[in-house]
Amino acid sequence: MDKLLTSLLLSLLFILPAIGVDYKFFDSKDLENIRASAQTDWGKKIVDKLKAQVADREKFGFDLPTKITSRGQNYVCPVDFVELEVKLDDPKWHVCPKCKKNYEGEYYDAGWRNKYQHSVHPYILNCAFIYAATQDASYAKKARELLLKYAEIYPNYPNFSAEFLARKNNGYWGKMFEQWLEDSGFFADVCPAYELVRDT
Repeated sequence: MDKLLTSLLLSLLFILPAIGVDYKFFDSKDLENIRASAQTDWGKKIVDKLKAQVADREKFGFDLPTKITSRGQNYVCPVDFVELEVKLDDPKWHVCPKCKKNYEGEYYDAGWRNKYQHSVHPYILNCAFIYAATQDASYAKKARELLLKYAEIYPNYPNFSAEFLARKNNGYWGKMFEQWLEDSGFFADVCPAYELVRDT
């Protein structure tokens, strides 16, 4: 009981000062600096690189998976112990670059979904940062549309019951990813993008 009370009191020390504070990733000065930096030679190179990465990812479209993923580190050849090739436009392509075997089944499909999901959040961030740097609204629209897609499909990912978690001996199942840690990491990474495009 003492530990619980101590934990609660310590938590309040951090929570109470935050009530009513409007926290932001970027203030107006940050955004001015981003726009000014984008006009320099080195800034233009960075923006051009981000635009190239956006264009490269767009070649594969955005048919977001609606099933949970497995862990990315499971997406390896069981013989050669190397990461399988990822083709973002082919969810059944699980080919080992060494032995050239294409592995089949849900285990590998779930690994592919992990790689696919992790290809999306850099795209969202890149679009938001390009928008912040250039004020090109087409990039804000791209980021916003994907964020809205995730808002639409995320509630439909599975909810795992306490019985399921006990049976699997794993209390850490996420919704979109196999672990809550990956779900939270994914969305923590895209939060700055949300802030940048929210009002567009």
